[in-house]
Amino acid sequence: MKEVINKVKFAATKSLTRLVMEALESATLKIEAQAMQFAGSQPPPIRDESPGITERFLQNLNTYFDQLTSLKDAPLTVAELDSDNLTLVDHDYLEAVIAMESMVTHTRNSDMKQYISFTARLDSLFDNRQIDETNNPLDPEHIGDSFNEAVRPLGLKAHYLLTIAREFNKSVFHNLETVMEEANGILIDLDVLPNLDMKARNRALQKKRMEKENIANEAISKASPKDRTEDLFEVMQTLVKGLAVNTINSGQGTPAPASQTGATESAQGVQGNELEKIGQLGKIADEQKAQALQQSQLMDMLTNI
Repeated sequence: MKEVINKVKFAATKSLTRLVMEALESATLKIEAQAMQFAGSQPPPIRDESPGITERFLQNLNTYFDQLTSLKDAPLTVAELDSDNLTLVDHDYLEAVIAMESMVTHTRNSDMKQYISFTARLDSLFDNRQIDETNNPLDPEHIGDSFNEAVRPLGLKAHYLLTIAREFNKSVFHNLETVMEEANGILIDLDVLPNLDMKARNRALQKKRMEKENIANEAISKASPKDRTEDLFEVMQTLVKGLAVNTINSGQGTPAPASQTGATESAQGVQGNELEKIGQLGKIADEQKAQALQQSQLMDMLTNI
């Protein structure tokens, strides 16, 4: 087991160190360009310090691999310090740590299939230990902590550290999937779960999520398309009828009751039969208006749907 882990460690740390060197070179160019905008500004000697940074990064990352085959505790990082000790941390460095945590979270949420495969294969090597993000040497948080601790001795200001962190994110985290693929290839060559079907594992996770969603949508999912269409039209018809009743009851174009009309017109000396005809005509006109209103509202609903 130790031999297997050492082979993965050698390949992964080599690739990550190369990416770190690219990040430092890119950050150096960015910082030098920024310094040229201000007369007399002297940028920090990042290029001169790059060999020391990469060496410390390599040592820090190796420590996480070595912990898998030893009983040593993980090194205490700034993210794990309690609130009482945070006052002892340099403010500029703390800003870099916070920025790195954000990048770590984003990288984890990118759902790297190679990372999931690597974790599963690494976990299969241990009988009494579960491998997860807390002890996976290639977890983004451990990689980010290894880099922050490597840069920390330079005592750089926050704006320099943030520039370096952004370039680290572009060079390292954006290419982490490739590093994971290389690590998986080594484990496959060493016959560590060579036939691991991550698609099946992903399908199992998707099935669980679908089951949760189906609980909320069970009634809809069981209904046939015809039933759902009929239910929809029944709801729309009910709404339209309610709107029509509200319109009539509001007094817009509502004919007076026949009894009241007859009494009033009788007092004015108008014949009852003629009044009845007028009332009927008015009622028909109002019904036509209500019907037209219903049709218009129904068409609006259908358009919105």
